[in-house]
Amino acid sequence: VKEQLDYYNKIDKVSKCSLLDFFLVVALTSKIPVKLVVFESGQAELVRQIDLDLANTIDSIPEDFISIDINKIVSKMLNKQGASADYLGYSDIPISPIVKEIEKSLSANDIQSVTVRVQGKDYVIDEEFLTNNKKKAQEIMRVLDFGRLTESKSAGKSNYYIIKQKKIKRESP
Repeated sequence: VKEQLDYYNKIDKVSKCSLLDFFLVVALTSKIPVKLVVFESGQAELVRQIDLDLANTIDSIPEDFISIDINKIVSKMLNKQGASADYLGYSDIPISPIVKEIEKSLSANDIQSVTVRVQGKDYVIDEEFLTNNKKKAQEIMRVLDFGRLTESKSAGKSNYYIIKQKKIKRESP
């Protein structure tokens, strides 16, 4: 394990253990869970818990390992209450407005399709609904700010397609 931690020392002459120093600072200044993982082979890695979870999820770790909680060690060493990691919310990654809007669109009950286009500095989301009730289609259109209503006939029966449009500003066009 010491050899693994010292590996980067040969590269970086400024720090005695640059990778360890980095992860100690992460453990001290954030709620991100940091682990020292030691594998059966003797190889050791410093990782964030979320990276370890991802590696386990995609089954990319071929051998057993032990995991040592760096946050708890740092907290004990400094007698610093509240310096421990957030083990429940560490994977909460802020969701962008476009992702939120797409998730909301896809969860609508009577939606047929969702289309996302880039238009200049905006995303344009088209939600398509289908009904065979003309009155319902017209009611939906009355409450929309932006949309289209089309009618198609099949075997003498009408179907009404309502396309509701939304614009979301792109974060970094």
